[in-house]
Amino acid sequence: MDSPVSINMLKSLKSSYNNVLAFFTKEENSCAYKLQCLVKWGFQLGIHKAELHRYMKDPALLRFEYPASHIDALSQVYDLVYMVYMDGVVEDIELEVVSEYASSIGLEAYVVNNLLKAMVAAQMDGTSDEVLRTDITEHPEVYV
Repeated sequence: MDSPVSINMLKSLKSSYNNVLAFFTKEENSCAYKLQCLVKWGFQLGIHKAELHRYMKDPALLRFEYPASHIDALSQVYDLVYMVYMDGVVEDIELEVVSEYASSIGLEAYVVNNLLKAMVAAQMDGTSDEVLRTDITEHPEVYV
């Protein structure tokens, strides 16, 4: 994805990132390949290496918050899929991490694939990320 990210979108991405980081840095959820994905996404979002290291060293600095609604859960998963697709390289391991997270917050794993397909189609059609995100939150039945 080469389009610039709006301030609102960046806020949403960072919020979702912090929540998934809190989830996967809990000892029972963490492993090396998951943490590698989190580090990659953090760098893509401009989070400094020292800050990531601090969170990895002391996971208590972040607090996981279960999404308040089905729409909030869908929005968080959208943000994570966006991060997967952000560099234009979709790796299986990243999709696995997002699918695991989606399942843990009450969404079916196939939702990740539906969102990825929607992003690819939107980019090919020239639909902005903001418009797609709005469509997903206003018409979740199409994606879930």
